[in-house]
Amino acid sequence: MARRTTLVSRFLLLAGAVMLLVGAVAVAVAVVDPEAVKARLPEVVIDAAAVGGALAALGVVAGALGLAHLVVAIGLRVGARWSATASVVLCAMLAVLALAAAIAAGVSAGRSPAFVVTGIGLALLGAAYTSSVVAVIRLMRAEQGASGS
Repeated sequence: MARRTTLVSRFLLLAGAVMLLVGAVAVAVAVVDPEAVKARLPEVVIDAAAVGGALAALGVVAGALGLAHLVVAIGLRVGARWSATASVVLCAMLAVLALAAAIAAGVSAGRSPAFVVTGIGLALLGAAYTSSVVAVIRLMRAEQGASGS
């Protein structure tokens, strides 16, 4: 069973590191060149400062979510009592989010082949989060059964 926890914690460490990196890049782009982001948007009535502010906010949220992944992964590694429950909640929430985004990308697939690739990637990400939930729940049940509760 420890192998499952190790796999889940590795997945969470990788996902957390990626989210921290993405968050940092988003904030950096928002501060350095929000006009470049605005130029990629369709014609909208919004100024570059508003686009930069929105991008910075998304970057901060991505970074915080990445940090949450890292904290839960470390908790799993050291065997913290709260970490199994936290990992189930975190992974289940992100599995639903990833699968919903994959469906949205699939609905938009007619517009561009990029949506197909994005949808497949998001579906795989959702599957990874889902299998993490299943692995941790199985581990929790096995530990509960072993303790006789």
